[in-house]
Amino acid sequence: MLYLIDTFNDVVISRHKTLAAMVRANKKHARMIRRANGESSYIPTEYRQADGSRLSDSDAQFCDHYYSNH
Repeated sequence: MLYLIDTFNDVVISRHKTLAAMVRANKKHARMIRRANGESSYIPTEYRQADGSRLSDSDAQFCDHYYSNH
C-alpha cells in the first residue's frame, strides 16, 4: 500500500496500490488546489509506503517522470 501525504497539514490524502494511481491522485489534488485558490497555489505532498518509509530511489524517479509526462 502506498500513501499520498499532505506534508503541510500532516494528513494522508489517499491510499493506493500502484505508483501510477498515486501520481494521478497527486496531479488531481494539485489541480483542485489551484482551481480553488488560484494558479500559484499548492500544497506540498510526499509519497510514502504503508510503513511510513520513503519510496526507493527508482520508485521516486518513476513518480517524478510519470508526473511530468502524463
